[in-house]
Amino acid sequence: MYISTSNTLTDGNVTITEDAGANPLQYLLNKDFSEIYRSGTSSNFFRIELETDEVGYIGLSGLDVFGKVSKIEIEYWDGVAYVVDGTYSITSDSTIMHVNTASMTYTKWRITFTKILSNSIIGVAYLAAGTCWDVPNGGEESGYARPWSTPAYKQRTQTNLGMPTAKVIESTGISGTLKFNNISNIDIEEVWVPMQGFAVVNGVFVVEEETRGDRGYYCYDCIPSSVKAHSQTRELQNVSMKFSCWTGYVL
Repeated sequence: MYISTSNTLTDGNVTITEDAGANPLQYLLNKDFSEIYRSGTSSNFFRIELETDEVGYIGLSGLDVFGKVSKIEIEYWDGVAYVVDGTYSITSDSTIMHVNTASMTYTKWRITFTKILSNSIIGVAYLAAGTCWDVPNGGEESGYARPWSTPAYKQRTQTNLGMPTAKVIESTGISGTLKFNNISNIDIEEVWVPMQGFAVVNGVFVVEEETRGDRGYYCYDCIPSSVKAHSQTRELQNVSMKFSCWTGYVL
């Protein structure tokens, strides 16, 4: 499991290099999902380039691409050419957390959306990139409810004499809890403690497997709990954090 621990993107290091839309770039970079950056209609490719240090992950959420985009490619510049680090076939508007699988740290990256039709307008509500934490001991523990596996919805049914007469289904977020036991003091001090403040203010991207970035989710309303003492040693601690999240997987 990987959890984002920083976001270093600003309007100074992100550029729309192909098929830019009319929206301000801040629509892409802020956490307000009501402000969606929309592409133009002049190309089969919508491309975003970013240049920043320590790209451990790239997160995309609040997507409007299903039925409009065939694939999303994430590439890094190796000094000579762009190299594909991940390709995602589009079967839904699922949140993506791409984990940097390159053996070296590269600072220049680009994200390319291949459209099905050039005049399709696609949307991205939130783009983030920065460092991430490779959670020790495999990450999630037994019994963890995987948010990406369940459509996010709530429903209300009107009845008459106990019989259903009308139903309303709405998209919604999913609530969950991350619990990690046996975390070392070093990880507590250097990662978990500073990450708590970042999570509360900015939210975090989470993905359970680095090879399944299309099963990511963006967590908001994060509520970390106090670090709990281990039952057998002071060298290890137990931690947890409640959250709501957006997966993009809806009915």
